[in-house]
Amino acid sequence: MNTAQVPPHSRDAEECLVGSVLLINEALDVIDTRPEEFYDDRFATMYRHARTMWDGGCRAIDPVTLSE
Repeated sequence: MNTAQVPPHSRDAEECLVGSVLLINEALDVIDTRPEEFYDDRFATMYRHARTMWDGGCRAIDPVTLSE
């Protein structure tokens, strides 16, 4: 029996948060989340890069610009 516990998380919530940022970039002005709070590293990486772009002045974050 595995006694290691998985911390509480919601893949769906993380996916929705990143998706919201891609649909409405201005959401980054009100989201109070740090990449370290994500359970899934893929979503943390996408959010971190979107946040860096937004803080750097980019106002057109979409899947294409984010992947570049």
